[in-house]
Amino acid sequence: MSSPQDETLNQVVEGIIQARMLMPQGWRGVHALDGAPCVSNGAVALFWERDIDGLPEYEPAPVVETLRVFARQSRQGREAGTWPIDLPSSTCDTCAGAGKRPLMKSCSYCGGEGVCECPTCGSEHECGECDGSGDSREPSGETAACGVCKGLGRVFVPVRVAGTQIDGFYAHLLGQLPGIVPVASTEPPVGGAPYLSFRFSGGCGTVMEFSRGDSHEQ
Repeated sequence: MSSPQDETLNQVVEGIIQARMLMPQGWRGVHALDGAPCVSNGAVALFWERDIDGLPEYEPAPVVETLRVFARQSRQGREAGTWPIDLPSSTCDTCAGAGKRPLMKSCSYCGGEGVCECPTCGSEHECGECDGSGDSREPSGETAACGVCKGLGRVFVPVRVAGTQIDGFYAHLLGQLPGIVPVASTEPPVGGAPYLSFRFSGGCGTVMEFSRGDSHEQ
């Protein structure tokens, strides 16, 4: 049976994996690194010192050497203040703060594919009934997490932690890790990309500096 701490860690892992970045596939997912799990999505990487109950099955980590450098710097750096608690946020306009969006029934004309096949020549074209969305305009009665606020109902603005500006969504998500503290690295940035290191109870990690071009929307 998972401990409350492991359940919290799993919630953070799920949030990281669902926050999709336009990065090579090898950076995203749960991996095995030097006998312990790590999770990354191209913007955040977490490293543990032990197995965590309930994590998805993981494969050997790609880009091993880069991840090892991140892990070493996070473990060896000195603590640099505290993690912010009261983060500025606003109600999500997309879901009006509900954290959910209604799911529509599949288009009956294209079967939810968004495309139709010409009965004469066999070529595919955008479904004119649903304009290629695959959805009808009729609610299914089911809901899914809002893709903008990730089900939180709040949108967090970028925040500066230990001198590095990071995405407010990640600042909130990582703030759930037990005992998290920012860490000042004693080594130059990996690949020249600015990032913030941190430690928490049982592990450590890094989060990339916020850039206007970053997106964690689904």
